[in-house]
Amino acid sequence: MKKIIIGAAIALVMSTSLFANTWSNNIGLGFSVPVTNYKAKDNIFWDTENTFTDKKTEVAFDIQGMYLGYHQNGFTVKGALSLGIGTISDLYPENGSLERGIGVNIVETLGIGYSFIRSDKAVLALTAGIGLQEGIYPRKVKIALLNSSEEHDVTDTFFTFNLGADLTAVIRSSDKFGFYASLYAGWIPTGFLKEEDKVEVTKNGTTTSTTESITKDLDGTFFFAPTIGVVWTF
Repeated sequence: MKKIIIGAAIALVMSTSLFANTWSNNIGLGFSVPVTNYKAKDNIFWDTENTFTDKKTEVAFDIQGMYLGYHQNGFTVKGALSLGIGTISDLYPENGSLERGIGVNIVETLGIGYSFIRSDKAVLALTAGIGLQEGIYPRKVKIALLNSSEEHDVTDTFFTFNLGADLTAVIRSSDKFGFYASLYAGWIPTGFLKEEDKVEVTKNGTTTSTTESITKDLDGTFFFAPTIGVVWTF
């Protein structure tokens, strides 16, 4: 029994070591510019104060953390997480002005695919996968009436699910360090816009508060995110 256990342990160590020698890990830190085109099923967006539209484009400026791993046979996995500042125009018409929305943008993508080039100096990989994106846009609106006032604490949250392809190139300046560039492009089959409005009404010295939440569906449209950065290989 001892011999069997020792033999199994040796085999496990050898197989683990063999797999480790045939798998390459790459961790990247980069700058990404996700662009999302939202399409509402109803006309809920604005182009001007008096004109509805069914589309709106968000541009974000994110810091991205990325993992790219590939086997010597070409099988590849990739995951990325981006976090930064999102901007979207003409988002707030209800307070009498068309203000540019500035908020938080979060993007997560995960995919599998194939690395066509796998050398000590360069890697070219194509993966297909899924992505989730969340854009959070808070704002405050104050309305002064004749005998009362209202203060609105509003948060618009865009949440979308996308299906896409990711092309990634890695150029190594040494055995361990280099640079990467990638382009993720996808289609958004579904999503929603959730508006949460916390209202405080002050009248005759008395303040009351209520919270309203409205969810509006978003329809399919496109998402893409070009990224450049540095990469560490181990």
